[in-house]
Amino acid sequence: MATANNKGVYIEAHNDKHGTSHINFYDRDPKSGPHVAYHLNIRRDGTGTIIESDGSGCKITTPINLNK
Repeated sequence: MATANNKGVYIEAHNDKHGTSHINFYDRDPKSGPHVAYHLNIRRDGTGTIIESDGSGCKITTPINLNK
């Protein structure tokens, strides 16, 4: 469940059963409808993705490697 900070940004973080950490940022409550979002997904090995979503269904995925 995402929680709003004092700037109105909703933030949610969790680890899944596969060992991937997820940190999600939303411009509004994601349950309220379309929203802009950034999803940071980091696997145990330090690789992962940043997913940018503009709220219309368009997504950009950027691979990351924290080991470099």
